[in-house]
Amino acid sequence: MVWSGLPWEGLILYFLLLVSAGLLGWVPFYLLQRISLVGQIDLENVETRQEPTGSRVACYSCGRLNEASYTYCGQCGGKLFTGGG
Repeated sequence: MVWSGLPWEGLILYFLLLVSAGLLGWVPFYLLQRISLVGQIDLENVETRQEPTGSRVACYSCGRLNEASYTYCGQCGGKLFTGGG
């Protein structure tokens, strides 16, 4: 028979090595998903946030008015919410 000449021990070890490598590759991603920051976002705060209506946007950090086309505050460098993602 063809099956009697196969190195079964080697094939089993190879299979176990593949399974263990797959598990070791999967575990870090599972742990990162469990400690994800997405669950820590305050959804109520995000839902009540308003889109800018004019051409100027106030900085959340220092309160300075900036042009709506800017992404960062010209005074303190804080990120501006411009509604563009």
